[in-house]
Amino acid sequence: MELLFVVFFLLFLYKVEFGINDEFMSKEYTTAIRGFCALTIMFLHIRKTDFVLFEVFNYLGNPIVGIFFFLSGYGMLTRIKQVGIDKYMNNFIAKRCAPLLVEYVFVWILYFVCMFLVSGNLEFLKESIITPHSWFIVMIEVLYIVFFIGYKFFKTNLSGLIAFVSIFELVAIICLALFGVGDYWYLSLLCFSGGMIYSKINVSNNKTLKLLFGFGALAVVLIIVERILKDKPNVVMLWALIYNVSIVALAIVALSLGRYVRFKNPIFIMCGKMSLEIYLLHGIFQYIFKEIKPLYSNNLLYGTMIILCTLLSSYGIMKLKMLKSKKQV
Repeated sequence: MELLFVVFFLLFLYKVEFGINDEFMSKEYTTAIRGFCALTIMFLHIRKTDFVLFEVFNYLGNPIVGIFFFLSGYGMLTRIKQVGIDKYMNNFIAKRCAPLLVEYVFVWILYFVCMFLVSGNLEFLKESIITPHSWFIVMIEVLYIVFFIGYKFFKTNLSGLIAFVSIFELVAIICLALFGVGDYWYLSLLCFSGGMIYSKINVSNNKTLKLLFGFGALAVVLIIVERILKDKPNVVMLWALIYNVSIVALAIVALSLGRYVRFKNPIFIMCGKMSLEIYLLHGIFQYIFKEIKPLYSNNLLYGTMIILCTLLSSYGIMKLKMLKSKKQV
């Protein structure tokens, strides 16, 4: 598995150029970042080694998911600014929410059938009743619905709409923390509205360096405070809120660095186009292959098979979706 880490690191460096990036936050750039995030999360979940460099992945989970939330909010509001909110929200549930729900249910049925055939029982449901590692998809679907409800109240008032989504996120963070739900469900949730705000203020070249230094300093301070408060039961809600704000700050710093880096890796761009499928599917193969003992005992083979099966099946689903879209046109 150490070999897979080296390959991933070399892949990250492929077609990276330093200098002023005129295509900063373009669709191609953000798609490549999505691909990088999806692959990193997959590596985070499948790592099964004491290799010291893999320990880095222990600290990347929430920030990486935070970037994905951030880009989702950013992309949504950017598109609204381009075409107008009424046109964008026309048939929103059918065009955006329903397809994601159908795809999720299909993958869940696939997960249920495959795990039952491999394990011969239903014990796997005790560990994860939803498709493994798919909580992000569930939360994105919830945020889409909240956004739709907010639109019904605020119409063209984007500031009011963003405030509505932000308040929902804050309430959700507090409630989930209060009821002891797994913290991965809410520790990067605020990044969705953070991405919308980032799009609304329309960051210019002059603002980028200020953002880097300002939010970089904020992130450092908040992370220190978060480390102090962590595991103190009386301040769990405060800790959750501070952690969320620190993840938003880190996302802004990470993405603002893109002003000075050209990131045109074709593999990341391709993975970015099927990032949701990668999120949905890699957990299925991870759980299935864990049941096959000879495969699970070989780290390199185990990791390679998960990556290959995930990417191939994700690509197949992406092609089927594209074919369906062409027929509808």
